[in-house]
Amino acid sequence: MYDPLPHFNPPSPSEPTLRAFFPDSLAIDAEGTRAPWEAVVLLPFIDEPALVAATSLIPPTALKPAEAARNKRGEDLLFVFNPLVSVSAPSPIPDVISNLTAAHVSISVFNLPIAAP
Repeated sequence: MYDPLPHFNPPSPSEPTLRAFFPDSLAIDAEGTRAPWEAVVLLPFIDEPALVAATSLIPPTALKPAEAARNKRGEDLLFVFNPLVSVSAPSPIPDVISNLTAAHVSISVFNLPIAAP
């Protein structure tokens, strides 16, 4: 799990915790499938007000610098296959997934269009 521990261990037992939103096991619906990877994982719904309430109780100083940086909005990147290009792409989680080497991809910042009101 990649969520910081302060999200799961509130300062006092009476405070809400995020642990309820992340069950240890999930139901899987395999009806109509022929292969295991075709099954659908049935995720529980998250109560947004409860989620916001639980996260608002965690002081920013409770997070490690890497956790706080990960929780900030970054740039949206657009990856487009290009056989003429060979670049290295850094992994967003290098301790889990290694960097891409010799990736045939063009990477550019993608600015989402602003929707009309």
